[in-house]
Amino acid sequence: MPRFDVEALDAQGTPRHEVVEGESAYAVITASRAEGLHVYSVKPHGWQRLFARPRHAFSAEELGLLSEQLASLVEGGLPLAPGLKDLAQDLQNRRLERLLREVQLDLERGSTLEQAFGRHADRFPPIFLSLLRAGEQTGNLPAVMRQLTDYTQGLLRLKYRLQAVLAYPAVLAVFLILFFGLFVCNVVPQFKDLYDSFGHKLPGPTLVVFWLGWVLAVIGFPLLVLTAFLVALVLFFGVAVPFRSEMGYVADSLRLRLPFFGRLYRTVLAGRFCRTLGILLSNGANVLEALHLAGAATGNRVIARRALVAATHVGQGEPVTEALSSMRFMKHSLCWILKHGERHGLFEETLLRAADRCDHEAERQEQHLLGVLGPAMIWLFGLIIGFIVTALYMPIMQLSRLVAL
Repeated sequence: MPRFDVEALDAQGTPRHEVVEGESAYAVITASRAEGLHVYSVKPHGWQRLFARPRHAFSAEELGLLSEQLASLVEGGLPLAPGLKDLAQDLQNRRLERLLREVQLDLERGSTLEQAFGRHADRFPPIFLSLLRAGEQTGNLPAVMRQLTDYTQGLLRLKYRLQAVLAYPAVLAVFLILFFGLFVCNVVPQFKDLYDSFGHKLPGPTLVVFWLGWVLAVIGFPLLVLTAFLVALVLFFGVAVPFRSEMGYVADSLRLRLPFFGRLYRTVLAGRFCRTLGILLSNGANVLEALHLAGAATGNRVIARRALVAATHVGQGEPVTEALSSMRFMKHSLCWILKHGERHGLFEETLLRAADRCDHEAERQEQHLLGVLGPAMIWLFGLIIGFIVTALYMPIMQLSRLVAL
């Protein structure tokens, strides 16, 4: 029977790590939950992890489509099993179609909605299954599904917003690198052959451009091969190697400290964390599990690890807002607002309002970045081209002055 590494929190918020045997990851999660544990990680044990073939998780677009369709079925009071069957026939997505047919068969066998989707837990973010379970337990599934739909659509808007911010400078940077490489490797050598026949000492800027052309001509192809090798190595470690989480932790830590983009990234993560935590707590989720799921929903391993530490502190009796302050990624003003809401019994509503505030602030920061980075990249592009052209024509201007004399 397969063995799994299970990481969980007990009722006091103490982290526990166990090796458990089970037919599947879902069976292990179900058994651990029956023991009162809040599972936050289940992975194949030892070398089994290298040979495991995980299914691809659904994208944010697919989750948004699925949540919207499920919300329509539930809000309309339609029977789920027949509705999922008809819905699968209309979808233009093969993966979602296969999923809905399997869920429909499980529902017809008597499974709950959370159990049916839980058998595909590796394809969904943890908050999806947690909200399904909360909706079924509280009898408020229509409202929960609508919240889940709004949540996934909000994630899509944030994703497109970040892509829009990064796309413009990235395209300009790639164009600048390509132009500089082609110009220095193809045009500069022709000027060098011409100037070598002059027999005069060349200006310093011209020598710098010639040196760059020589360097790129000598190491350009090996550098390209090395870059491709490093990219392939990173992809391999990200997919196959068991200790990939530590590499991801370092990368996520660097993302939080990025110049210019780091502030926007932290604001987006704070909004996502507050919204996830608010939705979970408002639907009756356990606070320890909600903290873990909110940290995981950010997609940043640093924040996820800090959220687990915060859950441990809460399990030991510390107020939730004090634990959130110790995570050190939200602004002091935001933490103060959350403390005020917790003190007056409005913590869930305050979390959702704080998420809206973070979204508005992220939008302002995005507009500021786009307004600054675009002109800055154009200025940089112009300065580099101007330097190269001036350096190449400086010997000709010197020669013209010598001829005039």
